[in-house]
Amino acid sequence: MAVVVWAATETSGEVLLASCLLGWVLLALALADWRSFLLPDALTICLLLSGFICAYLFDRDHMIDHLIGALGGFLAFAAIAFVYRALRGREGLGWGDAKFMAGAGAWLAWQGLPTVVLFAVTLGFLFALTRTVTGRTVGPTDRIPLGTFLAGATWLVWVYGPLVFG
Repeated sequence: MAVVVWAATETSGEVLLASCLLGWVLLALALADWRSFLLPDALTICLLLSGFICAYLFDRDHMIDHLIGALGGFLAFAAIAFVYRALRGREGLGWGDAKFMAGAGAWLAWQGLPTVVLFAVTLGFLFALTRTVTGRTVGPTDRIPLGTFLAGATWLVWVYGPLVFG
């Protein structure tokens, strides 16, 4: 219900329906990652496909930006995962995060992705800070559900738009 109310404060009509779909998929992804540190393929593929459909319906003139966003989001996070594994010898970022960023790019276009990353990192930092303040240590090998924070950040950028400088 909160997704519908929040979406209705910023959108209307057909975009409201698309916003609700996005919100529910993001909520499911956030909860899945929070509980299991996994972003299910069924949900990330749904995010990607629905993003392209909505881009076609509502932002057809900028479809190339959505395609670049999907490809760029995936490749950037896949590269980070590859480099991390090569340097540390263990997984640090999963393929689900790369697939998630492809879906976020399909919804937001490439222009929204830097803000998603900034907001997600900020939310993750606040999570780690909260754990520390409440007496639970956060170490270099502790797992953090990045997908949960990516979902929240994607929602914020969808509803309010990306940060614009200059």
